[in-house]
Amino acid sequence: MRNPVAVLTAALTLGACALPMTASAATVSATTAAPLTSPAVTEMNATCKEPTSFKAFQLFGDYANYSFAPGGSFEAGATGWSLSGAYVTTKNENLGIFAGTKSLYIKDNGRVVSPWFCVTPDHPTFRYVTYGGEIEMEIDYKVITESDIDDKLVGETNGSSTKWGPSAIHPLALEIPDYKLVKGVVARIVFEAEDNVYVDNVLVDPYRRG
Repeated sequence: MRNPVAVLTAALTLGACALPMTASAATVSATTAAPLTSPAVTEMNATCKEPTSFKAFQLFGDYANYSFAPGGSFEAGATGWSLSGAYVTTKNENLGIFAGTKSLYIKDNGRVVSPWFCVTPDHPTFRYVTYGGEIEMEIDYKVITESDIDDKLVGETNGSSTKWGPSAIHPLALEIPDYKLVKGVVARIVFEAEDNVYVDNVLVDPYRRG
């Protein structure tokens, strides 16, 4: 069986993907490095190159390693994200997950979509932090060499109106059929707000367990 990462990389090189996606990872400056890790934190991207990970949610009893989804810190704005009824603001989370200054504000009925990024069986879940009202999440995914896009509702978060808090752990690769994952898959995360809400630090768990 062909290595799915090799298939994905070749497809990107030849321009085989029918949809636009992030072609390179953005690097977060070491001067704003996460409090829980010493290396500079980088973001996931569509080439399957694994970024630096850190234990983002260990203060909440979650000792998994996480890496930023593309643009998931919002420190450089919302590059690559599709925003409807949303914008980047200076209200940053104060939970000690990442020492930044910005977050994403989504108005009631707003919708935001992340850039496409590589997903393998080693990316089972994702998580983020919120402040405010209710928000629903879905994932869109596709085989890199095919045009059909599938979607899956993966959960919702009812945030606090008085403080930041971590989301539940939501499935990512766990919701994508294995027969598609072995072909090489890209995915994107969709947030739909049902009230005014802030979202920050969208992170993907890059290590499979079990």
